[in-house]
Amino acid sequence: MIEVRHVGHTEFISSNRHLLALQSSDPTPTAPGTIVSAQVGIDNGRLDEENEDDVGQVANGTITVQATVASVAAGLVTLTVQGQTVTVPLPAGLTLPASIVGQTVTLQLNVAGDDNAAANDDDNGGGDGGHHDGGGDGGHHDGGGDG
Repeated sequence: MIEVRHVGHTEFISSNRHLLALQSSDPTPTAPGTIVSAQVGIDNGRLDEENEDDVGQVANGTITVQATVASVAAGLVTLTVQGQTVTVPLPAGLTLPASIVGQTVTLQLNVAGDDNAAANDDDNGGGDGGHHDGGGDGGHHDGGGDG
């Protein structure tokens, strides 16, 4: 699993190209791009982190994930992950069409050197360098199924 972002007590991680939301009480969030081994339990229908060990870093700083689009705005896309939302910036000048809301999309996220997002419990979508595109195809989205 790969740490993507920490917002409040929610840790967003990537596993098998899907985003997961883990409830975490860790006072020292893991830096984005860190490969982790996590043991989780289910508490009130949510994944609850019980133990986490850092085991490395993403080699190239870029990961591919799939998630459902909750909303779009100029330069931003908000994704739904297990009932939680996380907003990520898009590359400069890119705005996604409102028609993709509710669809599953594939995004490439740059998680290299994103220590500020983890340290500040980033909840405004900033701090990840703004390096996103829809599926690595020049900013187009993949409106296909849940792949």
